Amino acid sequence: MRGEAHLIVGEEDYLVENTAREIVSRLLKGTDPVFGLEIADGRAGNQDEACQAVRKCLEALDTVGFFEGRKVVWLRNASFLGDSQTGRAAAVQEALSILVDRVRDGLAEDVALVVTAPAADGRSFFFKTFSQHGTLHDLRSADTPWQAARERASRVAAIAEGMGLAMSEEALHVFLERVGDDLRTAAAELEKLALGIAPSRNPSADDVMRYVTGSPAALIWDLGDAIGSRSLERAVSILNTLLYRRESPIGIAVVLQNQMREWMIYREALDNGWLRREPSGGGRIGWRWGDVPEHVAGMFGSLKKDPRQAKPFRVSRLAEQASNFSMGELRRMHAEILRAHEALVSSRLSPEFILGMALVRMLS
Repeated sequence: MRGEAHLIVGEEDYLVENTAREIVSRLLKGTDPVFGLEIADGRAGNQDEACQAVRKCLEALDTVGFFEGRKVVWLRNASFLGDSQTGRAAAVQEALSILVDRVRDGLAEDVALVVTAPAADGRSFFFKTFSQHGTLHDLRSADTPWQAARERASRVAAIAEGMGLAMSEEALHVFLERVGDDLRTAAAELEKLALGIAPSRNPSADDVMRYVTGSPAALIWDLGDAIGSRSLERAVSILNTLLYRRESPIGIAVVLQNQMREWMIYREALDNGWLRREPSGGGRIGWRWGDVPEHVAGMFGSLKKDPRQAKPFRVSRLAEQASNFSMGELRRMHAEILRAHEALVSSRLSPEFILGMALVRMLS
Protein backbone atom coordinates (compact mmCIF):
# COMPACT_ATOMS: atom_id res chain seq x y z
CA MET A 1 0.00 0.00 0.00
CA ARG A 2 1.37 3.41 -1.01
CA GLY A 3 1.96 6.21 1.46
CA GLU A 4 -0.25 9.26 1.00
CA ALA A 5 0.94 12.37 -0.86
CA HIS A 6 -1.01 15.64 -0.61
CA LEU A 7 -0.51 18.95 -2.43
CA ILE A 8 -2.51 21.86 -0.97
CA VAL A 9 -2.49 25.07 -3.00
CA GLY A 10 -4.16 28.40 -2.23
CA GLU A 11 -3.54 32.09 -1.65
CA GLU A 12 -5.44 32.15 1.65
CA ASP A 13 -2.88 30.90 4.17
CA TYR A 14 -5.47 30.32 6.93
CA LEU A 15 -7.43 27.91 4.74
CA VAL A 16 -4.33 26.13 3.43
CA GLU A 17 -2.80 25.83 6.90
CA ASN A 18 -5.99 24.48 8.48
CA THR A 19 -6.46 21.94 5.69
CA ALA A 20 -2.87 20.76 6.12
CA ARG A 21 -3.18 20.49 9.90
CA GLU A 22 -6.36 18.41 9.59
CA ILE A 23 -4.59 16.02 7.19
CA VAL A 24 -1.49 15.80 9.39
CA SER A 25 -3.63 15.20 12.48
CA ARG A 26 -5.45 12.35 10.72
CA LEU A 27 -2.24 10.80 9.40
CA LEU A 28 -0.54 10.93 12.81
CA LYS A 29 -3.47 9.59 14.79
CA GLY A 30 -1.98 7.30 17.42
CA THR A 31 1.55 8.66 16.81
CA ASP A 32 3.30 11.30 18.91
CA PRO A 33 3.54 14.39 16.63
CA VAL A 34 6.85 15.33 18.27
CA PHE A 35 8.47 12.27 16.70
CA GLY A 36 6.12 11.60 13.79
CA LEU A 37 6.15 15.00 12.03
CA GLU A 38 9.09 16.64 10.27
CA ILE A 39 8.64 20.08 8.69
CA ALA A 40 10.77 21.51 5.89
CA ASP A 41 10.41 25.29 5.47
CA GLY A 42 9.62 25.97 1.81
CA ARG A 43 9.94 29.75 1.86
CA ALA A 44 12.75 30.51 -0.56
CA GLY A 45 14.10 33.82 -1.81
CA ASN A 46 16.34 32.28 -4.47
CA GLN A 47 17.05 28.99 -6.23
CA ASP A 48 19.68 27.87 -3.70
CA GLU A 49 17.19 28.17 -0.84
CA ALA A 50 14.52 26.38 -2.92
CA CYS A 51 16.88 23.49 -3.69
CA GLN A 52 17.86 23.27 -0.02
CA ALA A 53 14.18 23.05 1.00
CA VAL A 54 13.53 20.21 -1.47
CA ARG A 55 16.68 18.37 -0.36
CA LYS A 56 15.63 18.62 3.28
CA CYS A 57 12.24 17.21 2.31
CA LEU A 58 13.86 14.29 0.46
CA GLU A 59 16.19 13.56 3.37
CA ALA A 60 13.24 13.53 5.75
CA LEU A 61 11.40 11.05 3.52
CA ASP A 62 14.45 8.76 3.63
CA THR A 63 15.09 9.05 7.37
CA VAL A 64 13.64 6.25 9.47
CA GLY A 65 11.70 7.41 12.52
CA PHE A 66 13.02 6.69 16.01
CA PHE A 67 9.74 5.12 17.10
CA GLU A 68 7.16 2.89 15.51
CA GLY A 69 4.28 4.55 13.72
CA ARG A 70 3.68 6.68 10.68
CA LYS A 71 6.03 9.48 9.67
CA VAL A 72 4.71 12.64 7.99
CA VAL A 73 6.94 15.06 6.09
CA TRP A 74 5.47 18.52 5.54
CA LEU A 75 7.07 20.78 2.91
CA ARG A 76 5.48 23.94 4.20
CA ASN A 77 4.82 27.20 2.32
CA ALA A 78 6.73 26.16 -0.79
CA SER A 79 7.08 29.51 -2.55
CA PHE A 80 8.74 28.18 -5.71
CA LEU A 81 5.98 26.05 -7.26
CA GLY A 82 4.36 28.90 -9.15
CA ASP A 83 5.42 30.39 -12.48
CA SER A 84 8.34 32.41 -11.09
CA GLN A 85 12.01 32.95 -11.90
CA THR A 86 13.04 30.82 -8.93
CA GLY A 87 10.57 28.09 -9.80
CA ARG A 88 11.74 27.95 -13.43
CA ALA A 89 15.44 27.66 -12.53
CA ALA A 90 17.02 24.47 -13.89
CA ALA A 91 18.45 23.47 -10.51
CA VAL A 92 15.05 23.82 -8.83
CA GLN A 93 13.32 21.86 -11.59
CA GLU A 94 15.91 19.09 -11.24
CA ALA A 95 15.39 18.89 -7.47
CA LEU A 96 11.60 18.84 -7.89
CA SER A 97 11.85 16.08 -10.50
CA ILE A 98 13.43 13.80 -7.88
CA LEU A 99 10.57 14.52 -5.47
CA VAL A 100 8.05 13.93 -8.25
CA ASP A 101 9.64 10.54 -9.01
CA ARG A 102 9.22 9.56 -5.34
CA VAL A 103 5.52 10.41 -5.46
CA ARG A 104 4.97 8.72 -8.81
CA ASP A 105 6.81 5.54 -7.77
CA GLY A 106 4.92 5.46 -4.47
CA LEU A 107 6.01 6.37 -0.95
CA ALA A 108 6.56 3.74 1.71
CA GLU A 109 3.36 2.68 3.45
CA ASP A 110 4.36 4.25 6.78
CA VAL A 111 5.49 7.56 5.21
CA ALA A 112 3.27 10.45 4.05
CA LEU A 113 4.10 13.70 2.29
CA VAL A 114 2.19 16.98 2.63
CA VAL A 115 3.15 19.97 0.48
CA THR A 116 1.54 23.39 0.95
CA ALA A 117 2.07 26.31 -1.40
CA PRO A 118 0.51 29.73 -2.03
CA ALA A 119 0.66 29.09 -5.79
CA ALA A 120 1.46 26.27 -8.20
CA ASP A 121 1.69 26.21 -11.97
CA GLY A 122 -1.15 23.97 -13.12
CA ARG A 123 0.82 23.07 -16.27
CA SER A 124 3.82 21.75 -14.34
CA PHE A 125 4.74 18.09 -13.97
CA PHE A 126 4.75 18.63 -10.18
CA PHE A 127 1.10 19.76 -10.14
CA LYS A 128 -0.01 17.01 -12.56
CA THR A 129 1.82 14.29 -10.65
CA PHE A 130 -0.03 15.05 -7.42
CA SER A 131 -3.36 15.20 -9.25
CA GLN A 132 -2.70 11.74 -10.77
CA HIS A 133 -0.67 9.90 -8.14
CA GLY A 134 -1.54 11.76 -4.95
CA THR A 135 -4.30 14.02 -3.66
CA LEU A 136 -4.61 17.58 -4.95
CA HIS A 137 -6.40 20.15 -2.76
CA ASP A 138 -6.90 23.13 -5.07
CA LEU A 139 -7.98 26.02 -2.81
CA ARG A 140 -7.09 28.80 -5.21
CA SER A 141 -9.59 31.65 -5.53
CA ALA A 142 -12.08 31.60 -8.39
CA ASP A 143 -11.30 33.64 -11.49
CA THR A 144 -14.39 35.86 -11.47
CA PRO A 145 -15.20 38.31 -8.62
CA TRP A 146 -18.72 36.93 -8.10
CA GLN A 147 -17.43 33.36 -7.84
CA ALA A 148 -14.70 34.45 -5.42
CA ALA A 149 -17.27 36.30 -3.29
CA ARG A 150 -19.53 33.24 -3.20
CA GLU A 151 -16.61 30.98 -2.23
CA ARG A 152 -15.57 33.39 0.51
CA ALA A 153 -19.11 33.52 1.92
CA SER A 154 -19.27 29.72 1.91
CA ARG A 155 -15.91 29.40 3.67
CA VAL A 156 -16.80 31.95 6.37
CA ALA A 157 -20.15 30.21 6.91
CA ALA A 158 -18.31 26.90 7.32
CA ILE A 159 -15.92 28.41 9.89
CA ALA A 160 -18.90 29.85 11.79
CA GLU A 161 -20.68 26.49 11.71
CA GLY A 162 -17.55 24.83 13.05
CA MET A 163 -17.72 27.21 16.02
CA GLY A 164 -21.37 26.34 16.61
CA LEU A 165 -22.74 29.61 15.21
CA ALA A 166 -25.88 29.58 13.07
CA MET A 167 -25.64 32.77 11.01
CA SER A 168 -28.60 34.04 9.03
CA GLU A 169 -28.03 35.27 5.48
CA GLU A 170 -28.45 38.84 6.74
CA ALA A 171 -25.93 38.44 9.58
CA LEU A 172 -23.43 36.74 7.25
CA HIS A 173 -23.78 39.55 4.69
CA VAL A 174 -23.09 42.23 7.31
CA PHE A 175 -20.16 40.21 8.71
CA LEU A 176 -18.55 39.88 5.27
CA GLU A 177 -18.96 43.60 4.62
CA ARG A 178 -17.26 44.48 7.91
CA VAL A 179 -14.36 42.03 7.99
CA GLY A 180 -12.97 42.06 4.46
CA ASP A 181 -11.28 39.21 2.59
CA ASP A 182 -8.80 37.73 5.10
CA LEU A 183 -10.08 34.41 6.51
CA ARG A 184 -7.72 34.48 9.49
CA THR A 185 -9.21 37.83 10.53
CA ALA A 186 -12.70 36.45 9.91
CA ALA A 187 -12.03 33.46 12.19
CA ALA A 188 -10.75 35.72 14.98
CA GLU A 189 -13.79 38.00 14.68
CA LEU A 190 -16.15 35.00 14.70
CA GLU A 191 -14.58 33.83 17.97
CA LYS A 192 -15.12 37.30 19.42
CA LEU A 193 -18.72 37.31 18.17
CA ALA A 194 -19.36 33.90 19.74
CA LEU A 195 -18.09 35.14 23.10
CA GLY A 196 -20.10 38.35 22.81
CA ILE A 197 -23.47 36.70 22.22
CA ALA A 198 -22.96 33.65 24.51
CA PRO A 199 -24.88 31.61 25.47
CA SER A 200 -26.88 32.31 22.30
CA ARG A 201 -25.53 30.72 19.10
CA ASN A 202 -27.67 32.71 16.65
CA PRO A 203 -26.04 36.09 15.98
CA SER A 204 -28.19 38.78 14.39
CA ALA A 205 -27.01 41.52 12.05
CA ASP A 206 -27.14 43.92 15.01
CA ASP A 207 -24.92 41.55 17.03
CA VAL A 208 -22.38 41.61 14.20
CA MET A 209 -22.43 45.41 14.16
CA ARG A 210 -21.95 45.45 17.95
CA TYR A 211 -19.17 42.90 18.42
CA VAL A 212 -17.24 42.65 15.15
CA THR A 213 -14.44 45.14 14.58
CA GLY A 214 -14.71 46.59 11.11
CA SER A 215 -11.89 47.03 8.63
CA PRO A 216 -11.05 50.64 7.66
CA ALA A 217 -13.48 50.30 4.74
CA ALA A 218 -16.19 49.07 7.11
CA LEU A 219 -15.53 51.99 9.47
CA ILE A 220 -16.22 54.40 6.62
CA TRP A 221 -19.57 52.68 6.09
CA ASP A 222 -20.15 52.92 9.85
CA LEU A 223 -19.67 56.67 9.49
CA GLY A 224 -22.42 56.68 6.88
CA ASP A 225 -24.66 54.66 9.20
CA ALA A 226 -24.07 57.13 12.04
CA ILE A 227 -25.01 60.04 9.77
CA GLY A 228 -28.03 58.08 8.53
CA SER A 229 -29.28 57.66 12.10
CA ARG A 230 -28.61 61.38 12.77
CA SER A 231 -26.11 60.53 15.52
CA LEU A 232 -23.65 63.44 15.45
CA GLU A 233 -21.64 62.27 18.47
CA ARG A 234 -21.09 58.79 17.00
CA ALA A 235 -20.30 60.21 13.55
CA VAL A 236 -17.62 62.52 14.95
CA SER A 237 -16.12 59.67 17.01
CA ILE A 238 -15.86 57.40 13.95
CA LEU A 239 -14.43 60.25 11.86
CA ASN A 240 -11.71 60.84 14.45
CA THR A 241 -10.88 57.12 14.49
CA LEU A 242 -10.57 57.06 10.69
CA LEU A 243 -8.31 60.11 10.64
CA TYR A 244 -6.22 58.68 13.51
CA ARG A 245 -5.71 55.58 11.35
CA ARG A 246 -4.46 57.87 8.59
CA GLU A 247 -7.37 57.21 6.24
CA SER A 248 -7.49 59.68 3.35
CA PRO A 249 -9.67 62.72 4.24
CA ILE A 250 -10.50 63.21 0.56
CA GLY A 251 -11.36 59.50 0.30
CA ILE A 252 -13.76 59.90 3.24
CA ALA A 253 -15.36 62.91 1.57
CA VAL A 254 -15.83 61.01 -1.70
CA VAL A 255 -17.47 58.06 0.09
CA LEU A 256 -19.86 60.43 1.87
CA GLN A 257 -20.74 62.18 -1.40
CA ASN A 258 -21.67 58.82 -2.88
CA GLN A 259 -23.66 58.01 0.26
CA MET A 260 -25.67 61.23 -0.07
CA ARG A 261 -26.46 60.43 -3.71
CA GLU A 262 -27.59 56.94 -2.73
CA TRP A 263 -29.89 58.30 -0.04
CA MET A 264 -31.35 60.80 -2.51
CA ILE A 265 -32.23 57.90 -4.83
CA TYR A 266 -33.93 56.09 -1.95
CA ARG A 267 -35.70 59.26 -0.78
CA GLU A 268 -37.06 59.76 -4.30
CA ALA A 269 -38.19 56.13 -4.33
CA LEU A 270 -39.93 56.53 -0.97
CA ASP A 271 -41.68 59.71 -2.08
CA ASN A 272 -42.94 58.03 -5.26
CA GLY A 273 -43.94 54.70 -3.74
CA TRP A 274 -41.31 52.64 -5.58
CA LEU A 275 -40.28 51.05 -2.28
CA ARG A 276 -42.77 49.13 -0.16
CA ARG A 277 -42.71 47.60 3.30
CA GLU A 278 -42.91 43.80 3.53
CA PRO A 279 -42.33 41.16 6.23
CA SER A 280 -38.67 40.09 6.07
CA GLY A 281 -38.67 37.15 8.47
CA GLY A 282 -38.34 36.89 12.22
CA GLY A 283 -41.34 39.16 12.65
CA ARG A 284 -39.41 42.10 11.20
CA ILE A 285 -40.61 44.49 8.51
CA GLY A 286 -38.26 45.35 5.66
CA TRP A 287 -38.30 47.37 2.47
CA ARG A 288 -38.53 45.89 -1.04
CA TRP A 289 -38.32 47.46 -4.47
CA GLY A 290 -41.56 47.46 -6.44
CA ASP A 291 -42.25 48.52 -10.02
CA VAL A 292 -40.62 51.72 -11.25
CA PRO A 293 -41.38 53.80 -14.37
CA GLU A 294 -39.59 52.70 -17.53
CA HIS A 295 -37.36 55.79 -17.69
CA VAL A 296 -36.33 55.28 -14.03
CA ALA A 297 -35.56 51.62 -14.69
CA GLY A 298 -33.32 52.72 -17.56
CA MET A 299 -31.53 55.20 -15.31
CA PHE A 300 -31.03 52.57 -12.58
CA GLY A 301 -29.69 50.12 -15.15
CA SER A 302 -27.09 52.65 -16.30
CA LEU A 303 -25.69 53.09 -12.79
CA LYS A 304 -22.55 51.24 -11.71
CA LYS A 305 -24.71 49.45 -9.12
CA ASP A 306 -28.43 49.14 -9.77
CA PRO A 307 -30.05 49.86 -6.37
CA ARG A 308 -32.71 47.23 -7.07
CA GLN A 309 -30.00 44.53 -7.11
CA ALA A 310 -28.79 45.26 -3.58
CA LYS A 311 -29.18 42.67 -0.82
CA PRO A 312 -32.54 42.89 1.03
CA PHE A 313 -30.82 43.88 4.28
CA ARG A 314 -29.00 46.75 2.57
CA VAL A 315 -32.16 47.92 0.79
CA SER A 316 -34.00 48.05 4.12
CA ARG A 317 -31.14 49.81 5.87
CA LEU A 318 -30.77 52.49 3.18
CA ALA A 319 -34.53 53.02 3.02
CA GLU A 320 -34.73 53.48 6.79
CA GLN A 321 -31.82 55.93 6.73
CA ALA A 322 -33.24 57.90 3.81
CA SER A 323 -36.58 58.13 5.62
CA ASN A 324 -34.84 60.13 8.37
CA PHE A 325 -34.29 63.06 6.00
CA SER A 326 -36.32 65.12 3.57
CA MET A 327 -35.06 65.51 0.01
CA GLY A 328 -34.24 69.14 0.82
CA GLU A 329 -32.09 68.08 3.78
CA LEU A 330 -30.23 65.52 1.70
CA ARG A 331 -29.47 68.09 -1.01
CA ARG A 332 -28.15 70.49 1.65
CA MET A 333 -26.01 67.74 3.19
CA HIS A 334 -24.63 66.82 -0.22
CA ALA A 335 -23.69 70.46 -0.81
CA GLU A 336 -21.95 70.58 2.59
CA ILE A 337 -19.75 67.57 1.88
CA LEU A 338 -18.92 68.95 -1.58
CA ARG A 339 -17.77 72.19 0.06
CA ALA A 340 -15.72 70.18 2.55
CA HIS A 341 -14.10 68.27 -0.32
CA GLU A 342 -13.14 71.54 -1.99
CA ALA A 343 -11.76 72.92 1.28
CA LEU A 344 -9.63 69.80 1.80
CA VAL A 345 -7.95 70.53 -1.52
CA SER A 346 -7.59 74.31 -1.25
CA SER A 347 -7.61 75.24 2.46
CA ARG A 348 -4.84 75.16 5.07
CA LEU A 349 -7.30 74.15 7.78
CA SER A 350 -6.90 70.68 9.29
CA PRO A 351 -8.95 67.79 7.86
CA GLU A 352 -10.32 67.15 11.37
CA PHE A 353 -11.76 70.67 11.48
CA ILE A 354 -13.07 70.69 7.90
CA LEU A 355 -14.80 67.32 8.03
CA GLY A 356 -15.91 67.75 11.65
CA MET A 357 -17.61 71.07 10.88
CA ALA A 358 -19.21 69.52 7.81
CA LEU A 359 -20.77 66.84 10.03
CA VAL A 360 -22.03 69.48 12.47
CA ARG A 361 -23.65 71.47 9.65
CA MET A 362 -25.12 68.35 8.05
CA LEU A 363 -26.74 67.08 11.24
CA SER A 364 -27.65 70.33 12.98
